[in-house]
Amino acid sequence: MKLKLPDRFNIPVQPREWFLVPLEVIEEVVEKIQDGTLEQFQYEPETASLRQV
Repeated sequence: MKLKLPDRFNIPVQPREWFLVPLEVIEEVVEKIQDGTLEQFQYEPETASLRQV
């Protein structure tokens, strides 16, 4: 499927990758970035969650 979306400068771009990640996981990742622990976790697509490595 070919789709074009405007970027933040209103320039049309064609996405090549799509990710299905629950909002809760995105919020958790933001928290981990803020507290400096993100490198200790990995996203598990099978369970749609983060796990500690």
